[in-house]
Amino acid sequence: MIFFAVLFALAGSFLAIPQENAPDPYAVMDRVNRLADKSLWPGFEPRRIPVALFTGAQTLLFAHPNPPDNFIPVKAREGVTAFPGRHESIVANTSVDLGGALTATVMLESLPGKSTAEIAGVVIHEAFHVFQKIKHKDWTTNEALLFTYPMDDVENQASLLLEARALARAVEAKTKAEASRWAACHLNLRLKRNQKYPETADYERGVELYEGTAHYVEATMLGKIADTKSLALPWRPDQIRFRCYFTGKALAGLLDGMNPGWKQGLESGRAEFLYALLQKSLASAEMEPARFEEAEIAQLTAIAERAVDELRRSRERAVVEFHEKPGIRMVIETQQDNLLQLSGFDPMNILKVAEKEVLHQRMLALSCKDGKLQIVGLPALTIGQGPHPLFNGIKRLEIAGFSETPKISEKENKLTIDSDSLKMVLTNASLTREDSIIRIILGSK
Repeated sequence: MIFFAVLFALAGSFLAIPQENAPDPYAVMDRVNRLADKSLWPGFEPRRIPVALFTGAQTLLFAHPNPPDNFIPVKAREGVTAFPGRHESIVANTSVDLGGALTATVMLESLPGKSTAEIAGVVIHEAFHVFQKIKHKDWTTNEALLFTYPMDDVENQASLLLEARALARAVEAKTKAEASRWAACHLNLRLKRNQKYPETADYERGVELYEGTAHYVEATMLGKIADTKSLALPWRPDQIRFRCYFTGKALAGLLDGMNPGWKQGLESGRAEFLYALLQKSLASAEMEPARFEEAEIAQLTAIAERAVDELRRSRERAVVEFHEKPGIRMVIETQQDNLLQLSGFDPMNILKVAEKEVLHQRMLALSCKDGKLQIVGLPALTIGQGPHPLFNGIKRLEIAGFSETPKISEKENKLTIDSDSLKMVLTNASLTREDSIIRIILGSK
């Protein structure tokens, strides 16, 4: 994901007793350290990368070279420090600058039902993002393109389904020749679609390089490179980013068989997109690409039509549910010269519901010259000012779902909220209360 992202006398005295069936953070990190001996990627050393785990009760910091002062040592756990509750920098499974060091962050409560090994895989995934950010700053994608991606186009969605099926057959193939034929089919379909929708190429290949390789490293650790079940899932059209995790992993897995030195090549040279590397690997092969039967194309096109129709209905339902959500609401309105600017969001949990409106379903961070705020776990609706719904500034923010009235400190011309779900510091703002609505106007003083 891209972000623009009371001390206790006795160490360990605040450490919570794990809830029944809750993941054991130490068992997770022990598994990470054992499996880190595998050759996952040239130069990638997971044990040397700081990791922060939020357990639901505390934040544990492992292998950090300079823990912040508010983290205190955990007795009997060398190299581990802890902070009571969720540290404000931990908002998602991602990587952040914590105490001057890039740190992989994982929220254990976000992984219900996952085994210790699977959670260790997520830790490895996020640690690989730290490695990428240090060594491969050009392995990125432009998240602004997500808002212009043709999610409502049936032809684009149908081709995505065909491409995924071809890619799965390439991975499942028993011979290199058969794998090459289906890989070529995948590439042909993809290039034809990307020519019609150029923004799809720009977005997908960036996510596959950044997230796909991280998912490949995670799958390598877990022995799941050849697992194609996720490619066959009926992904919604708005889940394109998540879909690219799996197409990227599959492309990387095919490259293992067709160009075994591809990872070393990426490490020693400039960034190349995975599908382009696969193209080069197939360039000298003389074979006829595999083809789909017309009946299979018709079947997947019908599935695409239903998926696009359901996406449109789900947007409408999501807006209605947001406006009907019970509880306290907060509305923040801005002046033209002091728009809220995006500093972090969760691209996996958003819906563009109108031309300038975006529904954020999990996390959002905003700032302006008069302060900043961070929302975690509450739905929020933003209205943009310019042509882009987010990146040209936000003129109105509405937060729903407060179970009780948030405690707002009003001192020295400053509005402050400090809770797990909302952290806010705003100056030069007026506050009024209207029944169940808290209204804040920025730039009004």
